[in-house]
Amino acid sequence: MKLLVFSHHHGLLPFAYRLKREGHNVEVVVWNNRYARAWEGRLDKLLQGKPTAEALSTQIDEALAGELVVVTDSLKGQEMFAGAKYLYGVPGQVPWPTPPTICLGGWFAAGELLGAHWLVPDWGLWPGGLGASVLGACTLLRTPRVMELPSQLADALEKQAYRGLVVVGLDWRAATRELVPTGFQAGWPFLFTHLFVSGLQNFGNLLAGEPPQTSTLAFEVALPVTQPPWPIPGAPGPQPIRLDGLSNEVARQCFFHDLALKGSEVWTAGLDGLVAVARGSGASFGSAQGRALGVAQALPVPQKQFRVDAGARVPSVLVGLEELGFLG
Repeated sequence: MKLLVFSHHHGLLPFAYRLKREGHNVEVVVWNNRYARAWEGRLDKLLQGKPTAEALSTQIDEALAGELVVVTDSLKGQEMFAGAKYLYGVPGQVPWPTPPTICLGGWFAAGELLGAHWLVPDWGLWPGGLGASVLGACTLLRTPRVMELPSQLADALEKQAYRGLVVVGLDWRAATRELVPTGFQAGWPFLFTHLFVSGLQNFGNLLAGEPPQTSTLAFEVALPVTQPPWPIPGAPGPQPIRLDGLSNEVARQCFFHDLALKGSEVWTAGLDGLVAVARGSGASFGSAQGRALGVAQALPVPQKQFRVDAGARVPSVLVGLEELGFLG
C-alpha cells in the first residue's frame, strides 16, 4: 500500500516510521521546514522546503484516484488533498470548555465508533497538574462496556464521510450520575493517537479500510519525555545531544519525535524539546504505569521533564466506571 504522511511539524513522523516498518511504501512531507530534520537518517522527506500543490501534483492526482492514502495533521494538507478517496485528516473540533477529566475515544468509520475505549488525561506538564496546561500523560482503559458516541456527533461526522480517530470530552454530573459530552477532537490529537496506535495490531490495514485490531490488554499508559523549552512554541530548541546508553528494549517502547540518526548513533535533532512519548501496557493499571514510567526514567536525556505521577487519577475513575456499570 502506498501512503503519504503529511505532518505539520513532527507529530506524525513516529507513525510514518511505524507504517514503514510494517512494510508499506511511505512518502513523508513536513509542512514547517524547521522540523524537516526530525527523523533524519530514517525517514527521507519527499520535498525540500515548504510543500505546494504544484510540487505535489503527482501525489494529489494519485490520491484523488484512490491510489494513495493520505495521513495528515495539517490544515494545509487537508486543503491540498480535499476530495481524496482515502484521506485521514483533521476535519475539525468543538473545543472543551474546560479540560475533561475523562474522555471517550475510538476509530470512527461507517457511522460506528470501533475499538471504543476510555481515556484519562493528566493535564499539566508537572506532577499534580502544575505548569503549562498541556497533556502531561494519559491512560487508555479498555472495559467490557463503553458509552455510545453521541448521535448528533456521529451524524455530523457521517455527513462529512469522516474516518479516523475521535476523542469526546466528558463531564461528570454528580446530581444525575451521568457522563455528559462537552466537546470533541477528531484527527490525530497528541497523546491520544500514541495510545491508540500503541495497542493497534493492523495500522496500515486499518488505513486501507479494515476495522481496528486492538490489544486485549486492559491498560495503556503514555507520557511525553521532554527537555526545555518544551512546551513553549517557537522558542529556540535545545542543543542536539547523543542519546548514549539508549537500549533497544527502551527504544522499542517509545514513539520518538525530536530525533535524528547519524549512522548507528541516536541523537536528538534540537527542535522543540519533545524527545519521545514513553509507553507501557498491561493487564493491570499498576503494570502498565510501572512500565511506562520505567521507560521514561531509562531514557538518557539531560534536563528531563516527565510526569512521575502519570495516571494518578485512574483508580478513582475505575471506581466511578464500576458504579456506572461499565466494568461488569
